Amino acid sequence: MKDNEKRLGVLVADAIADLQQIIRDQIELAALELKRSAKRALRSSVAFIAALFLLSLAVLLLIFSAGFGLSALGIPTWLAFLILAGVFILLAGVLLLFSGRNAARISGPTRAADATQRTVNEVSAALGRTKR
Repeated sequence: MKDNEKRLGVLVADAIADLQQIIRDQIELAALELKRSAKRALRSSVAFIAALFLLSLAVLLLIFSAGFGLSALGIPTWLAFLILAGVFILLAGVLLLFSGRNAARISGPTRAADATQRTVNEVSAALGRTKR
């Protein structure tokens, strides 16, 4: 009987060691995958930021072109750029109003909180029934 218990103990110890090694390997694999994904995300974000920078330069050039275009139509240059500045201030105001309205509608995870509270209440009620 003791010999069987020793064999069973060795088998359990081996199974636990194998399970620990599997878990370590899985963690290492996940870390490697995350590292590779992080590198890809970094490259992607750098390219995105560069594209945004180039786009902002293009928009700036378009603004200057519009200002000088208005100037070519006979409007004084200072007034043409002042008109453009006013248009951009109005657009910024509209965007701020839009973002303010959307921000006012932001709320916390009310459905998740309600579901969690229901679960807690049900578990508490179930535990209360089992104690009696």
